[in-house]
Amino acid sequence: MTELDRLYLDHVATLEAAYARAFDGQQNGGFDGVAIHSGNLVPRSEFDDQFWPLRPVPHWQHWLPLVEPDAVLLVEPGRKPRLVRRNASSFWESPAPPESDAFLQASRSSRTARAPSCRAFSRRAQARASGPS
Repeated sequence: MTELDRLYLDHVATLEAAYARAFDGQQNGGFDGVAIHSGNLVPRSEFDDQFWPLRPVPHWQHWLPLVEPDAVLLVEPGRKPRLVRRNASSFWESPAPPESDAFLQASRSSRTARAPSCRAFSRRAQARASGPS
């Protein structure tokens, strides 16, 4: 493990602790976690299939050194962050490989066949907030 990887894992541990404190207690609005989206590709024109370069969401880049469209990081206190990435439909659409894969050590990673949806995550949070029926 390189020094940069060790520093990154320490950074993620600090973020996990800060988010756990934010979700501790009753003042968090009843939320169980947060979903951080990486950002969307924006078409250059409605008449072509070219896109502007992705500018990831700052909260995403605070957690991950990835430049990937339509990915989601699910952060829940007491659990490893979960990275949900979209499968690239072709070689040309796949993102460049990252310089390090230390983020995979710090999170649970999964791939989806299509763009990720956070509906299941929000339904589970709503069910917990409403209590037993």
